[in-house]
Amino acid sequence: MPIYDNCLDDMLIDFYYQKDSRTTLRIYDNIEDNEKELANVNADANDIYSAIMEVECKKNRHYKSYFKNFADIAGESSILEDSFYCVYEFYTICEIEDKSIIAKDGVSVRDWIYLDELIEFSIKLNENKKKIEAAISELVVSSGVAMALLYSNYSQ
Repeated sequence: MPIYDNCLDDMLIDFYYQKDSRTTLRIYDNIEDNEKELANVNADANDIYSAIMEVECKKNRHYKSYFKNFADIAGESSILEDSFYCVYEFYTICEIEDKSIIAKDGVSVRDWIYLDELIEFSIKLNENKKKIEAAISELVVSSGVAMALLYSNYSQ
């Protein structure tokens, strides 16, 4: 399980730093590129879902005060409260590993992602997935209609 967590941690850190580009909707004018984009979105959505399933609530007294103090300093109190003190913490094998995210204040460093952030990513990815699937369907229908028209013109 730690190996899986390590891979998931690496993916989440990469995703977090590329969140704007990876949650941007891209629709192409051909089916092949849209299917590739859909596969990428599905992979990201599955990883985010896996992270959501691994979220832990930090509501006991020790953890709650630590997270509250950090959130107050970093300007992330609203995200912490919206997440109900639930976070996905990165798994570190040793002190050498640098699995961290820069907080909203641009100075503080944290080794977790808030549940609210994960849910926001999941919503954006699922919206993109639906729009790409609709674009693929539209292209398939358009292609079918074009082929039918070509066939009817050719057979006359």
